[in-house]
Amino acid sequence: MSGTIIQILEKRSFEFSFLGTSATQDVVIHPAVDVTSFYRVRLLVRIHSITTTTGNFKFILNNTFPSEQDPQEFTDSTNTFLTTGNITAAGTPPNIFNIAVSSTDPQAFLKVILRATQGTSGNTLYGEFSAALLLREF
Repeated sequence: MSGTIIQILEKRSFEFSFLGTSATQDVVIHPAVDVTSFYRVRLLVRIHSITTTTGNFKFILNNTFPSEQDPQEFTDSTNTFLTTGNITAAGTPPNIFNIAVSSTDPQAFLKVILRATQGTSGNTLYGEFSAALLLREF
């Protein structure tokens, strides 16, 4: 079984302390990663720094299928292909989060999203992450 690693996020800071109680904010990390040649997908997230009081971060991968004829986004957001558990300050950085998060048989492309969820209004919600996809063929 051969494979490849695709860097999808260089080390980057995310600050969401401004979010209100239980509010969420999504950031599109990559709109469409081509995974047509691969069967197994594993998400590897590096936690460089994290400060959360009651909030958390989560990486989400949705199947998507862009079109050259229509600029609309064709994304299956109701059937999430892969999602990490909640990333909190429980693990001391540097750390690799949930290396076991993997799934099989993706559609043609994957949309990568980082979701920040605030716990209680006014609390610190900050993280520095980098991430890659480990893709394996049949």
